[in-house]
Amino acid sequence: RVRRAIDYALDKPGIVRRFTFGAGTVATEDIPRFMWAYDPRLQVTPHDPARARALLREAGWVPGKSGFVAKNGRPLRLEFAYAQNNVTYRLIAVEIQAELRAVGIDADVKGYNGAMMFAGLSAGGIYQSGNFDLAWYTMTLGIDPDSSGRFTCGAIPPNGQNYSRYCNAAMDAALTAGLTHYDRAARKRAYAVSQQLLAGDVPLAFVYWPKDVEAYNPRLRGFAPNPVTPTWNAQDWVF
Repeated sequence: RVRRAIDYALDKPGIVRRFTFGAGTVATEDIPRFMWAYDPRLQVTPHDPARARALLREAGWVPGKSGFVAKNGRPLRLEFAYAQNNVTYRLIAVEIQAELRAVGIDADVKGYNGAMMFAGLSAGGIYQSGNFDLAWYTMTLGIDPDSSGRFTCGAIPPNGQNYSRYCNAAMDAALTAGLTHYDRAARKRAYAVSQQLLAGDVPLAFVYWPKDVEAYNPRLRGFAPNPVTPTWNAQDWVF
């Protein structure tokens, strides 16, 4: 309930409008709409502070004298980590802090340099060590929808990039099925299950899918960027 409350607290359309200047699309889950495995049944979580507060209350977190929610005398205080060398991320972190505080969650933002955010476990990397309550993370997928390196139990650091430490046997089964089937229809069914699990369990709050803008010399022939990478057919480029 708390994770879902956080998701409802976020004004995702507002974040896209103010901080990407429209160069983004509000996200549902990890697979964007342009990919063949996208499940069109998914719905964007609306910005609903009242619903967020209700979910917190259902979970036993009630407003205290400070205005922030508490449970058994313990306030819900969360630290939100972000890469401080990225100005946009810093602005988004401050905005999300305000949105969480508006529903009673005492959020504090803490910036780290990019190297520390992505450092290995032995070096105390923020993502790898799990030394955060919330963190802003930009996820990049390949042209194939496989995300087993991010959402399976075996991908929990230091073995992978499952930074949310999400572990669900049903998710493991769905993503394994997506990798082991050759038939696209069967794979699409498997990834529909994985997306529905993400929507139901809310290990992450997906905010937006960015839009890439590519600039190239008009003399370049064969340049045909796809939505994931502009260099996939670099061997065909000629001037």
